[in-house]
Parts: sequence; C-alpha cells; structure tokens
Amino acid sequence: MREVSEIEARLKRHRDDNRYIDNQIERLETLILRMKGVSSPSLSGMPHNPSSDVDKIGQMLERKEKLEADIRKLIADRDRERDELRSIIGCIHKPDQRSVLEMRYLDGAEWREIAEMLFSFKPDFDDSDEKYLRRTFKLHREAIDTLNARLSQQRPNPATEMQEILLPKWTKPTPDNGMKAKETKSNKVEVKVIESEAVKV
Repeated sequence: MREVSEIEARLKRHRDDNRYIDNQIERLETLILRMKGVSSPSLSGMPHNPSSDVDKIGQMLERKEKLEADIRKLIADRDRERDELRSIIGCIHKPDQRSVLEMRYLDGAEWREIAEMLFSFKPDFDDSDEKYLRRTFKLHREAIDTLNARLSQQRPNPATEMQEILLPKWTKPTPDNGMKAKETKSNKVEVKVIESEAVKV
C-alpha cells in the first residue's frame, strides 16, 4: 500500500472538511423545516398544548443558533486552509497536474468527473474511459510527488537546527576602553562579566 505523504493527507482532510460542512448545512436546513412544522397551526382537531410548542421552538432555536455559529467557524477555517493549499498547489507548473489537485481537493470532484474534464476532447474517450481514468490517477501521483519534492527542499534540516541550539557559540570578547572581559559559566549558561581595571596614578 502506498504511503500517504503529509501534504496528501492535508489535502484529503480539506476534502473531508468540505463534506462535513455540507453535512452540517443539511442538518441546519432540516432543523429549520422542523421549526416551521412546529410553529404551523395544527389542523388535526386533536387537543393541543401551545406551551409545549413554545418549549420545542425555544430548544430548536437554541440548537439552530449554535449550529449556525459552528458552521460559520468551520467555513472560516476552511477558507483559510483553502487559500494556503491553493498557494501550495500553484507551485506546480504542469497545468494538468495542478488541475487534478484543484478539482479533486478544492472543488470536491470525483475521479471520473476529473477524467472527463481533462480528456473528454479525445476522440476515443467514450470507448476508453478506463484508460483515461488511469491517466488521471497517474497525473495525481505525479502532482503529489512534485509537491513532496518542493516542500522537502524548503523544509529546514532538523539536525542542523538542533546543532545550532545545542552547541554553544563561543565568541572571544575584545577589551575596549580599558575594560577587561572575562567569561564564566553558571548552570551551563554562558555569562559574561565585565570588570573595570583600576587606573594606576
């Protein structure tokens, strides 16, 4: 099984987030319809307690406001992540590779939809759709490989960073204006103490 890279996992999470937001919007719309049903007058002729309807509407209204706030936050977070991912995908120079990632992860398109958008102009597309679907998968793999290569070049070397943190930076002080510099160490922390020399008369 092919290992999923960090950027591919991030793209997939973004696609899943889009789907989750759609589900939450569906929940909100269903709740609004139920609220309209509760507030509508009953025509059944059966005994009816208006106070129970008020309680139900109050509870539903509270749920509706909470759900709307959650959806607004989800959309704001999603849009920020979308902008970052769009910028990352934009570093791919080959248009078909870039388009596959944009359609799959930013637009939420299915694989066959992507293949059709990319290759439907081919004369044999209708008779060879599986071939073009495989070509779409290949473009996707190449695009992910391109991103992995670019991101690995930009990522700092952890070993080098750790070396810079752990190794002490010793700089030999230069006496100035009759001042003498002396180095001491306390609790493994470099401390510089400057002492004045007595002026001999």
